[in-house]
Amino acid sequence: MTRTRPYVVILSGRGQMADMLAEANAPEPPFAAVVCEDIERSGRDTFNALKLERELSDKGIPLFAADEPADIQGINPTTVLVRRIKQGVAEYFRLQIKKKAWEGMRQHAIAGWNTGPAAYGYTAERIPHPAPMKAAQGRTKTRLALDPVRGPVVAVIYTWRVEEHLGIPTITARLNAGKSLYPPPDGLHWAEPTVGRILANPKYTGYMVFGRRRKISRTQDRATPPDQWTWSEEQSHPAIITRAMFDAAQAIAEAHRTAGDTTGSTQPRTRHNYMLRSRIRCNLCQRRMCGTTRSSSRYYASGPDVWHTYYQCTHDPANPRHAALRPDHPRTVSVREDVLIGEILQFLTLRVFGPERRALLAAQLPASEADAAAQRAAHRAHLTTELARIDIAQRNQILQIDSLSPDPADTAAKAMRARCYERFSELHTERQGIEAQIADIDSTPARDDHAELLDAIPLLAGNLSQLPERIQAALYQAFDLELLYRKDMHQVTIWATITDSTPHAVAAIIADAGHDPAPATTSTTPPPPMPAHASLPVYPLAYRPIGLRIFRDHGTSVASGADEGAEVAEGAVGVAGTGDGAPGAQFVVPPGLPADWLARCAEDCPGAALVVDDPPLAIADLNAAAGVVTGCAVAIAETGTIVLDHGPGQGRRAITLVPDFHLVVVTREQVAADLPGAFARLDPARPHTLISGPSATSDIELVRVEGVHGPRTLHVLIADPG
Repeated sequence: MTRTRPYVVILSGRGQMADMLAEANAPEPPFAAVVCEDIERSGRDTFNALKLERELSDKGIPLFAADEPADIQGINPTTVLVRRIKQGVAEYFRLQIKKKAWEGMRQHAIAGWNTGPAAYGYTAERIPHPAPMKAAQGRTKTRLALDPVRGPVVAVIYTWRVEEHLGIPTITARLNAGKSLYPPPDGLHWAEPTVGRILANPKYTGYMVFGRRRKISRTQDRATPPDQWTWSEEQSHPAIITRAMFDAAQAIAEAHRTAGDTTGSTQPRTRHNYMLRSRIRCNLCQRRMCGTTRSSSRYYASGPDVWHTYYQCTHDPANPRHAALRPDHPRTVSVREDVLIGEILQFLTLRVFGPERRALLAAQLPASEADAAAQRAAHRAHLTTELARIDIAQRNQILQIDSLSPDPADTAAKAMRARCYERFSELHTERQGIEAQIADIDSTPARDDHAELLDAIPLLAGNLSQLPERIQAALYQAFDLELLYRKDMHQVTIWATITDSTPHAVAAIIADAGHDPAPATTSTTPPPPMPAHASLPVYPLAYRPIGLRIFRDHGTSVASGADEGAEVAEGAVGVAGTGDGAPGAQFVVPPGLPADWLARCAEDCPGAALVVDDPPLAIADLNAAAGVVTGCAVAIAETGTIVLDHGPGQGRRAITLVPDFHLVVVTREQVAADLPGAFARLDPARPHTLISGPSATSDIELVRVEGVHGPRTLHVLIADPG
């Protein structure tokens, strides 16, 4: 018995077609053929129509149209030709209507009319349609009017983003903490995607913008480059922000694209959070240095593995483009995170939160308008020299191209010509960057330091390293810290940016940390003079290239530097800020240390106990001590070396070997210029120990390990004996 299956008529709607295809894929389809009203209804374009026809044909189900001759044996060639022509014409009309509709929407935006719901911060103002006939029908168009309550919230969001460089999660948290001041769009709470859309909406500049996104399928769309947006010819509604502020917000968003906004990561598979992510760059290639955490081999067989976090330059010597741009770039450039953070905190303590910050800044800035102009002229001359170098390089590329064979079959000449074109383009890009710097120098006033902003930062005393990591990261973000690492000199330069909104943000961060800073100094009177000891010459002790070296007088408006483990200070003998001076901490002192030194230490740090090594302490007692304080026989300025002859005030070798911290007090008279001058002062009959920095070794697999041969931390205090 033969089973008869009915026909199916396709009317309209993708749902019916999807259901029909699903039934056609069944083992026994409930129909034998498909009939549509006309062939144009079988698909929105020729591709989908042919795809539908092929899928049905593979199942043995023919597709007929009501306006075509039906032949159950198959479609004849003439019918196929007519069908394809009709499908092509239908697709043409569809695309033409789509193009006209898009152009109509574009002109709608150029005229300043709004499309869709009003953006947060605005209300929709209905205006009678400009066409009289449509206006008579009651139709309207929409312009944006300022919302007096929500409009200022948008301005605050952009201020936080542009001036404080806050991330979207931080901005969202602030908004949710003050919902009465910042009403959420839905009346419930702020969400990060909402803040992101506000920061990406150019309508807040007062211009109507169209075409920011384009559909690539029925369910997906993608962002359009800003140079393809359609802007209204003039402002069509009240502006909440300026065009410059919007552009700055987009630049910050691009910088945040590959960097986290907070210390914590929202990615569940993230193993490490890098506090200095996106803040440090390589001096040679200006590329961002990326964080990595790796282990090293055990120094002792029974010891634990050592893990360190490094920031490594992304320069790839195997990449021809990288190698061509910087042929002198080392194979690897990396620096440890804990070293950088220690110097950043030292920098903030001394130059940002310290009482002498204004005087230190004044010492770095040009003393007069003439000095500032001279600095700018020198920088401009350097850039002009770079332009001349680029001119020569570009001429060389042109000469090489002219000398190549014009024969199209010469593949070597063709490849060389392509390489020359590529190099010429790179030089042209470099030229444009230098010309932009020269234009910026010519357009910027000679003095633009705004040093008074530093006075508005709260004074803060204490050890910043004891702050939680999230508070430290918040401070880095508030000051928009930038670091530039130079491998050949083991040097890093630190920049901090202070704007009008920075003091408020810093005060909120400090309050969150539970501190009560001293009130900010806002007096317009000149800053107090530096202490007398600060004007003494600074000897380059501990400036040997060991680990990381940062010069404290290096950089722009606010910059800092120090050696990786050793530090140089000046002034009367006192307590070194090691963080180990907590009540009950014991410091070993050798016999013969001057009594006034001991009295000053006891006065400045009453909680610390001074233990004299007489009789000699056991090794276990030395290991348990917080540190040791000694004098020295002589110090060498050229090499940054401390020399001990183990006389009075210096002690036996064990007390400067076992404790983890060593403070050496050097008087000005003990500093020799070089090695011959130092040895001329020493007694050759006595034993000598030369110390040029804290203990560090890379003997095993070139992995740096600290504290094996002596203290991990060495502080040098240059004292004025008077």
